[in-house]
Amino acid sequence: FLADLGAEVIKVEEPGGEPGRANGLQPDGFSAYFEAHNRGKKSITLDLHYEEAREAVRRLVPQFDVVVENFRPGVVDRLGCDEATLRGVRDDLVLVKSPGYGFSTEMASHPAFDPLLQALGGVMDAQGGDVDPVFLTVPLHDVATPLIAAFGAVTALYHRQRTGIAQTVWTS
Repeated sequence: FLADLGAEVIKVEEPGGEPGRANGLQPDGFSAYFEAHNRGKKSITLDLHYEEAREAVRRLVPQFDVVVENFRPGVVDRLGCDEATLRGVRDDLVLVKSPGYGFSTEMASHPAFDPLLQALGGVMDAQGGDVDPVFLTVPLHDVATPLIAAFGAVTALYHRQRTGIAQTVWTS
């Protein structure tokens, strides 16, 4: 959503790209899902398991006002892109952290996918079907979470402009 608001967005993808990039039907590696959620974004491929890639991130960070990450808790620490490291490069950086299940739940270490979140939250059951729960074709969580995160990022940027204090925005 930040790209839709006029921000320059650069997405860091792992080698081979994110799983949503291809749906198995598109020979060019692009799916409608990927296009809908990544329109207007630029991307770079970095394998953050290697120091050279982490150094590339540290060289990029001074150019940005906001860094968004949605890893499970502890992953950014292992990849050397934790809050202290990034703020060491740019102390007024706004960070947005959005792990699927939050940081302090028993599910925090599990990956989160929209269909699973719909099932666990009861949305599929509430949608109803004659026999089985029904998956909403609009990925509710994949749309709502970035919208909330974008609002938090814009609010944190406004706060930084008024006070000079950088913030970390938390959502899940």
